Amino acid sequence: SETDWHMALVEEPGQGERLAAVVETTPRIRIKHKKWTEANLAPWLDSDLPVRISGWLMFDPEHRNHMGKYRKSMWEIHPITKIEVWKSDKWVDLDKL
Repeated sequence: SETDWHMALVEEPGQGERLAAVVETTPRIRIKHKKWTEANLAPWLDSDLPVRISGWLMFDPEHRNHMGKYRKSMWEIHPITKIEVWKSDKWVDLDKL
């Protein structure tokens, strides 16, 4: 609960992490979003259901050694400030599920 959550987002189902964009939630932001839980995000994990992530764009050269292995770029969304999921043919804020 006291660490960032690193999530790998890919454009197409089945793409590996090497093609992923990294997005991260932080404890300070998550405390304001009680519905940002692993259980609430589970339906979108390893699925072809789209998600929409908003937040700060950050360049993170600390993870240069992850390039081509766990990420496509050193740019990431960190911290995430909003998570929207595709449900019933529309975008729904995860906080409102």
